[in-house]
Amino acid sequence: RRLTPAQLRARIAAPRRSVPATVMPEYCTTGDRYRVDPALAGQPILSAAEIEDLVAWLATLQGETTP
Repeated sequence: RRLTPAQLRARIAAPRRSVPATVMPEYCTTGDRYRVDPALAGQPILSAAEIEDLVAWLATLQGETTP
């Protein structure tokens, strides 16, 4: 509820833009990764379609309600 789909997308794709000290990886880039299987080297962690699917799912969450 707190973030729009565009904000969610930005936080997943490039989290260091909003929180420079984060340990969360940039899921759409191929660089700055270590200990990667050679078969996966040069590929992003998530494809653009997978990021869109994740954003769509996260946007459906309503959060916890307190009684």
